[in-house]
Amino acid sequence: NHRNELSRLELLCSENKACFTLELNSEFVFIIFDENILKENTYQPKTNRYMTFDLNPNYIGFIIADENQIIHKEIIEMKKLNQKNISNNKRKHEILEISKYLTEKAKHFHVENVCFEKLSISSKENQKGKLFNRLVNNYWLRNLLINNIKKRCNIIGIKTIEVLPQYSSFIGQMNNPNDVDSIASAIELNRRAVLF
Repeated sequence: NHRNELSRLELLCSENKACFTLELNSEFVFIIFDENILKENTYQPKTNRYMTFDLNPNYIGFIIADENQIIHKEIIEMKKLNQKNISNNKRKHEILEISKYLTEKAKHFHVENVCFEKLSISSKENQKGKLFNRLVNNYWLRNLLINNIKKRCNIIGIKTIEVLPQYSSFIGQMNNPNDVDSIASAIELNRRAVLF
């Protein structure tokens, strides 16, 4: 895939339709370019079909819905990734594989919009013990997951939407008492994405 992407980038640069930047350090050569130039023109989304995530350190709950009708719902468990004996490289690899799985699901269901919570979480003392702090501040690679999903969606041609998360778990659980917390929250976030 990298070779194909670089070949397309080379062709576009030779036609003066794209550009790139190089960055070097002692270990890597970075080629930086806008991934929108790799956008697939063959993707045909279904109008008003949404994939919505509720992101937590141990679980990702997501649904795929046509406005108010749920087509698919699933929970991805990440508890084993958050154990102390798992290396950071393994954790990053698995997070990237999860983002690949999620975007392939979105592509399979012809999703038009991928929605997730608009969160800005910084490392801090949460007053809930060192295990909780380690989980939220160190092990949860939320930004890596979101950024990779955004990149893949840009390449496929799926729009991404950030939704305000205030009280989504509480309201979701009140409106959907038969669903698990992360699924109920994803349903509430989906409702907000459709409305706003």
